[in-house]
Amino acid sequence: MIDDRKIELITRLVDEYISTAHPVGSLFLVERYHLTWSSATIRNEMVLLEEQGLMYQPYTSAGRVPTEQGYRLYIQYMKPARISSKHIEQLANIATSLKSTTAIELKKLCRGLADISGEVAFVHTQSHCIVAGIQNLSEKPEFANAEFMGEIVTVLDNLDELVENIQNDLCETPTMFIGDEEHFSKQCSVFAMAVSIKKERVIVGLIGPIRMNYGKNTAILQSLSTILFQTTN
Repeated sequence: MIDDRKIELITRLVDEYISTAHPVGSLFLVERYHLTWSSATIRNEMVLLEEQGLMYQPYTSAGRVPTEQGYRLYIQYMKPARISSKHIEQLANIATSLKSTTAIELKKLCRGLADISGEVAFVHTQSHCIVAGIQNLSEKPEFANAEFMGEIVTVLDNLDELVENIQNDLCETPTMFIGDEEHFSKQCSVFAMAVSIKKERVIVGLIGPIRMNYGKNTAILQSLSTILFQTTN
């Protein structure tokens, strides 16, 4: 059973793991968030959450790390995030500058989205599949993980086909694919949405480690969807 205490613990744990990329321990949570429960109580709760498949202990005496199922639960309860007015202005400037859906124009959108999010961004149309921000991967701790790099390269190599498989299910609200949902990768997550640019349906998305900042990236894509609706149609 997932009660309020377990929801708070998984939320706190995922927030910290997203921020640090290090396993999170019970004592750290108590001190970081001034929790009223003892470290022993939290350890017991973590054992139960681990049994429910929501987190795991990567090695003996380590803290816990969220699983795919843990991230999915986190998303259900995460608080709405906001992006800065500077980033909203950047998105608006990019959207209003779009003159067409040619590869050159859409590349501007893709690069801007990668810069703002810090993730790999992609834009997909019937004619193009554009990717930008691959260099952002080098700034993430996962860059040193050969398995992660191998899997995300495979996703990028097959991105056109992968997007084709999901595009009919997408709308103007971002959809998240966590881990190997829809055959992406257990090492990464994908955000994707369908927007209209100059009357053409365009798929826009972000790709990053499964540890990506879900709240921020949701807010970025939602803001972009609103701006594009207001400015390009």
